[in-house]
Amino acid sequence: MLSRRSLTHMVGHSADEPGSGAAPHPCRIIQDAWNGSHAAVCKRQLRAATSMTAACPHFGFTVDITLAPGLSEAEAVKLRQQFLSTLDASGMTHATSERAMWRYVVSRDAGQATNADREAIAAWAAAHAVIASCRIGDLIDLRD
Repeated sequence: MLSRRSLTHMVGHSADEPGSGAAPHPCRIIQDAWNGSHAAVCKRQLRAATSMTAACPHFGFTVDITLAPGLSEAEAVKLRQQFLSTLDASGMTHATSERAMWRYVVSRDAGQATNADREAIAAWAAAHAVIASCRIGDLIDLRD
């Protein structure tokens, strides 16, 4: 919790502490009531000093995988489990829809997805001959 002194410092008023020698300021941030036009200005300054202006981005990317024709359902399920295990082992998370089993949005819970993550997925896909194509999108802010 912020102290009265730190709040006073953040909006640029004197500390107004007993024994400080400073003249009492007409706007006492914590102790006085928030009324009058000067107090309204101080409320705006306090709100601006203690609030964020924008949320941090959450970077991720899309992955679209096309399997080679002739792959059995069992082989496709096994490959999908390997892919998801690779994501989990690397700390990546994914979202997909049931209708598009091989279309993913990849990100991280505790950080940002990076180009290194994109390269790791490309390398994984290149190592599996049953993958006909793997299209990896650019890093984007998933909150947009």
